[in-house]
Amino acid sequence: MNKVCPGRFRNRGMFLFELYVVSQFLLNRDERFRLTRDQHLERLQVLRRLLGESVEILSWEPPQSVEGQRCQIARGYLQSLEETIKKSPRTV
Repeated sequence: MNKVCPGRFRNRGMFLFELYVVSQFLLNRDERFRLTRDQHLERLQVLRRLLGESVEILSWEPPQSVEGQRCQIARGYLQSLEETIKKSPRTV
């Protein structure tokens, strides 16, 4: 992503959000192919980083703008994702 849109710009925040959405869809699809718990948790951690950076960047935008509204959606997704990660059983 750094090569496509380096820095902390509005477009990068939007790209990261879109990347999260597509990646989450693919992860849900891959669950049918029986990922291990560790693989699933690792992928969720990657998604959390993407979404966290997106929220950080988009939080600078006015709340009434498209980007600001997307930030609010991303915050909700991030909260849900963090709860999912906390609830995920970890192997020892």
